[in-house]
Amino acid sequence: MSTDDEGIFEIDINHECELAIAETDISYAEVKQMAFNSIQTSFASAADKKTLLEKLTVKFDDFERNNPSW
Repeated sequence: MSTDDEGIFEIDINHECELAIAETDISYAEVKQMAFNSIQTSFASAADKKTLLEKLTVKFDDFERNNPSW
């Protein structure tokens, strides 16, 4: 399944990440690191990377605060 078109597949990246953690040997920490790596290694400008990394940090902090079991 792909997350390229959520309207077609009725799935989103959050669900895909949850499945990856539940059904494979990948860990939450690895998924989180991949998210940060994807921004750090992108072709975005340094300023855009900084903004995106800050936003991603806030989103992970919020998620972890609301889902302590992860």
